[in-house]
Amino acid sequence: MAKAKPKIVDNDSGENKEVTRNAFYSVFLEQLADMLNGEKQLIECYPKLIENVSTPELKLAFENHLEETRLQVSRLNEIFKIIDQNPPKVVCNAMEGLIIDCQEFLKKPLQKLVMDAALVSTVQRIEHYEIAAYTTLIAFADQFSLNDIIALLHESLTEESNADKTLKKLSKGTLFKRGLFKLAKEEVI
Repeated sequence: MAKAKPKIVDNDSGENKEVTRNAFYSVFLEQLADMLNGEKQLIECYPKLIENVSTPELKLAFENHLEETRLQVSRLNEIFKIIDQNPPKVVCNAMEGLIIDCQEFLKKPLQKLVMDAALVSTVQRIEHYEIAAYTTLIAFADQFSLNDIIALLHESLTEESNADKTLKKLSKGTLFKRGLFKLAKEEVI
């Protein structure tokens, strides 16, 4: 794979074009590093979630996505090698906040199915954040015509979209006969 150079595809002209190009590329690198940090945070979070779910289908979904998350970290590291850059040191504050939401539920004395429903809700928000982040990264990479990187990012985007669909099925009942949220409601009533 060829090393990427910060060459943006645009029709802008003027003396600030190179400065703008470099600044845009810097934002792209920062966003890649932000996603890398966010995925690493999730690798630390998922084992605790897996430990606390009671529904076998949800446990399997979380276990599968933990493995995908590890692959996503590998892909992001590969992207930094392709562009011959070290990832900037950043903390993904958005992911940190979403993980705190998960941790708050884990502290509560909830019935098992209610806990599962709460974790589906918070993890689905994480998936939506990741879908938005990967979509944006693909748009950035497209501006630099980084097709190899686009392909890697698209793999991760597909995994995130599929994880979201799985969680939706679990909560609405396609994988359960009556749906996790409905069962959780009945457990409380």
